[in-house]
Amino acid sequence: MLSTGLTLTKAKKLGINAVATDFEDLQKPAFIEKNNTVKIRIVYDADSRVVLGAQMASGYDISMGLHMFSLAIQEKVTIDKLKLLDLFFLPHFNQPYSYIAMAALKAE
Repeated sequence: MLSTGLTLTKAKKLGINAVATDFEDLQKPAFIEKNNTVKIRIVYDADSRVVLGAQMASGYDISMGLHMFSLAIQEKVTIDKLKLLDLFFLPHFNQPYSYIAMAALKAE
């Protein structure tokens, strides 16, 4: 379990009009035998669309993804920019469409 920035509860307590998008998928393509589920939540400001925080959980080490979110928070990246994020694809490490981008695509 990993977290950076604000949780949805904390952002709302601070008076921010925060919302979250959630996504769950396998870490790697389904044909890979040793595979873990990844759960991700991206918290963002509904008004400015700026990313405020992220939480991720998996049995696989997905900690490098959290570094990207820390930078996104620092640089005030919007959830809409994350929808266009191009992350590398290698079948033994991840899906063709990153769970980060897929979670962002679910944002309203």
